[in-house]
Amino acid sequence: MSSWLLMGLPGVAYLTGLAEASWTAIGLVVGTYLNWLIVAKRIRRYSNRLNAITVPQFFSKRWGDHRSLLSAVAAVVIIIFFIPYTASGFSACGKLFSTLFGMDYLTAMLISAAVIVIYTVMGGFLAATMSTADSQLLAAASSVS
Repeated sequence: MSSWLLMGLPGVAYLTGLAEASWTAIGLVVGTYLNWLIVAKRIRRYSNRLNAITVPQFFSKRWGDHRSLLSAVAAVVIIIFFIPYTASGFSACGKLFSTLFGMDYLTAMLISAAVIVIYTVMGGFLAATMSTADSQLLAAASSVS
């Protein structure tokens, strides 16, 4: 969805007009909000209770899988679906920077990929996850008091 919002939604607006893109954006916002409202809150509470950090860990602990078979299946599914997701992100960044700065597409894509991988390896994903969790905890604590 990240690459699609960066490249696809403006393309939809250009091809079909602003009305079509607006309804698409509204649907995405409403769907994302409902997901966070209904699904994410329950999973967050349950994963805290189970002390599970990852989705594979959550599945294993949730259903008492001591051999970690569910963890392995979940990890394989994640890998299979995240490879095209990651590739589309690298491709979209390459196209964006190639268009904006007149760079060679391959060079722009490789630079983008390097920045994304370095950020992730240095803890960027964990930092984003933890800061989101911290802000949710602060919001919950302030609403209680």
